[in-house]
Amino acid sequence: MKTKVISKLHCGSFLIAFCVAAFLLAGCATTTQYKGTEVSKLTDSQLIEELASAERELGIQTDYRKALSSIDTSPRPVITSASTTYNGNLNAQYNSASQTLNGSFNGSGYTTYQYVDANGGARFGQAVALLINASKTAKLEDRRRAVLTEISHRRDARESRERITRQFLAAHPEVAANRDLLIACLLITQHQTSDPLEQLQQAAEIVRTLPKDRWIGWVEAPDGKVVGSYSMDVAWEGNTLIGKGKASDGSLMTLTAKRNQTGMLEGTIRSQTMEAKCNGRMTDTGLCVDYTGTESGQPIRGITRAFRYAQMEDLKTVSTSVGDTQEGTHSGHYVGSGKAVNNGFAQPYQITLDVVDSGEITFTCTAVVNGQQAVVRGRGTVDSNGNVIVQNESGDTGRGNISGTVLKAGGESPDGSIKSYFTALKQK
Repeated sequence: MKTKVISKLHCGSFLIAFCVAAFLLAGCATTTQYKGTEVSKLTDSQLIEELASAERELGIQTDYRKALSSIDTSPRPVITSASTTYNGNLNAQYNSASQTLNGSFNGSGYTTYQYVDANGGARFGQAVALLINASKTAKLEDRRRAVLTEISHRRDARESRERITRQFLAAHPEVAANRDLLIACLLITQHQTSDPLEQLQQAAEIVRTLPKDRWIGWVEAPDGKVVGSYSMDVAWEGNTLIGKGKASDGSLMTLTAKRNQTGMLEGTIRSQTMEAKCNGRMTDTGLCVDYTGTESGQPIRGITRAFRYAQMEDLKTVSTSVGDTQEGTHSGHYVGSGKAVNNGFAQPYQITLDVVDSGEITFTCTAVVNGQQAVVRGRGTVDSNGNVIVQNESGDTGRGNISGTVLKAGGESPDGSIKSYFTALKQK
């Protein structure tokens, strides 16, 4: 007797398996945080977020691929029916009473079995799911490579700008003596050319040719992002400071302020669309005030800083005289924390400062970098009005003030790629 097997694809089994695969595919849906936005248009912080997003999604796709590959889709036949066909001679008697057939048969028979492969649909669904998974993984890998390439490009460009800046400042000490003013002027020239050296040359020319009472400044949002720049002419009229200038968007600005008994400036800044209250400090060459108000009906707040040109001789005079005018009210031990942002990477640090009666400041910054403690030291001065100038071992300079028991200061590199700000409280 011979056996013949017929295979059939069972529609119900296929649909069930395919639905299971479809469920797995739904879980595979993926996207990065800034999908659809060109990497060149992302900010530094968005690039880091996009890289982390792509890495996370790649890990998810790997987990799905492992889960799909571990599903057992080997052939699993299930017999559903069978039939037999005989060919030969039959010699038998039929008993109608008992309805039985007795006798002998000489010949051959063929039995046909019908079955389904219970895993047939599952194999098809698994294959489709793995193909889609591979496609999404390839797209994520492409996005990840594009982000890494952009990060590398920006890092190389900034390192190049930093090198050019160091060489330029070394060749032009009178400009280097006005670093803060140079930074303010760079915010203007960087929109005129993309070449770093040309930006520095144009900014330096502005620095050298500024009128005596012309101040150049910028406006920062609470997150430290520069949202505008401006130029302003200021002068004292009795006890009132009057300033008139123009913002980078072309709008006219006015400043009206008075100095209170503590030496703080308090006043109002206005333009065609903005009005804000401000308070802060002003020295012979620097102005730093906090502002709070509205612009086009929307609330705004932040910090504005402005600087004017100072001859190197004037800077030396200020440096040597601040100790003579210092009162002992600011002396003490200050403890606080800050954050340094370098090429989009934020590094928190702790800082301790000691201020003595002579006006001299010594400070130490500590941070954990790559699992190891890093220490940066520096010195500075504070005058009788609480205006602070600090400089670290690398020569980077920051400015700030002491108000009551709070010491705030900060600064940034000439090209704006490195920013550092801290707040410290005086210990009783």
